[in-house]
Amino acid sequence: MDYFVLDYETYFDSKAKYSLRCMTTEEYINDPRFKCFGFSVLRNGGKAHWIPEERMEFMLRQLKLHEHAVISHNAQFDMAILNWKYGVKPKFIIDTLSMARGILGNESKLGLAALGERYGIGDKGDTLLHMDGVRSPSPSLMRKLGEYCENDSNMTWKLWKILRPEISRSELVVIDITTRMFTEPSFELDPIPILRELELGDIKKGKLLQAAGCTMEDLRSDPKFAMLLQNLGVVPPKKLSVKKSEKQGTPVYAWAFAKSDVDFKALGEHEDELVRWAVEARLGLKSTIKQSRAERFLGIQKRMGSMPVALTYYGAGTGRYAASSSAKVNMQN
Repeated sequence: MDYFVLDYETYFDSKAKYSLRCMTTEEYINDPRFKCFGFSVLRNGGKAHWIPEERMEFMLRQLKLHEHAVISHNAQFDMAILNWKYGVKPKFIIDTLSMARGILGNESKLGLAALGERYGIGDKGDTLLHMDGVRSPSPSLMRKLGEYCENDSNMTWKLWKILRPEISRSELVVIDITTRMFTEPSFELDPIPILRELELGDIKKGKLLQAAGCTMEDLRSDPKFAMLLQNLGVVPPKKLSVKKSEKQGTPVYAWAFAKSDVDFKALGEHEDELVRWAVEARLGLKSTIKQSRAERFLGIQKRMGSMPVALTYYGAGTGRYAASSSAKVNMQN
């Protein structure tokens, strides 16, 4: 089995909020605007080669990556492109980002640039700063992008060689499985119960507003919100206002409707779902947690049909999984 380093370069536009900073990895890759300029590939520590867009599919057939191990830094991204766009599933997936997190801890800076500086294995450069919003790069800019990508592959290989002695084979297997849970999803999403949940949410919202006798915006009003809770059979919580009490020389109580108010937070666990929804609405949410989740699930179902499970290897200080910050769906919940 050979070891390949693979790194993709893709289009992004920060002004249009089409980037991994503004979107989940799944949303970004499945967006109609997605465009791959090419990838760099390095085999067994040899010379890195830039493969432009027009040659990518041909080269992927020649490389036969399904028979070999593929290394990437942030493999969830590169391996998702490899499978979702080109139907290629490597025999074994190695993620140097996950390896670094397990070895150095999740408090460290783990980007390739930071690790390059830490281990003295290279400088990423600033070519991507000139690619923001550029869908059709000039030949000179494309050449620089290729060199930038090749450099990333070289740095990733060097990082792999440094980190490999520090991590066991069994942990590499865990990283491989964790990555595949995202890049090769097997949970099929059924849209029927998702749509049913959204419809029920709209019905509940209507009942709540009818009971309150106000609009969503009116829920910001303390008196109206207190009236709503009373109509739902709940005694609105109050708290002592220290400043007003000192000013008036007598105890003055105010509505305790802040996120930090213990009694108000407790209503978020009330047995009546309308009460729970009212609390969430007051806190500025547009829907219940269940409805928000249903909306996100429906979007994923429409885009790809199956549910990528995005978990971060060694994401917590204890070493357990954490929800991926690039997914907005925590399957552990």
